[in-house]
Amino acid sequence: KAVSRQVSELRVILEQQEAKDREREWVAHQASGELDDQRLVDGVTGEKLVYRRRMEPDLPLGQQQTKPKRLSFVVDVSASMSRFNGEDGRLDRMVQAVVMLMESLQGFEHKYQW
Repeated sequence: KAVSRQVSELRVILEQQEAKDREREWVAHQASGELDDQRLVDGVTGEKLVYRRRMEPDLPLGQQQTKPKRLSFVVDVSASMSRFNGEDGRLDRMVQAVVMLMESLQGFEHKYQW
């Protein structure tokens, strides 16, 4: 196996990943933080709450993430991949990368959908 070491390394990383119950999002109308581009005119007129910050939103109880993360993979299968494979091995590398991903994700169906 050309990618067996990489498969084991990726499996360790996938095991350590925990799905967050809540993702951070931009919260506007803050007194400090990053300047909100949509509130520039308000800032010129004297408004103080023209900043935004990344924060975890307040979600009602019972709304926790229970579904696995969804993963999508885009793979180039155009004719140029096989045409230039003899020169730089691009098709072989892509096949190895896809094999590494699929073998690493095997057994993690409860955490990831692909």
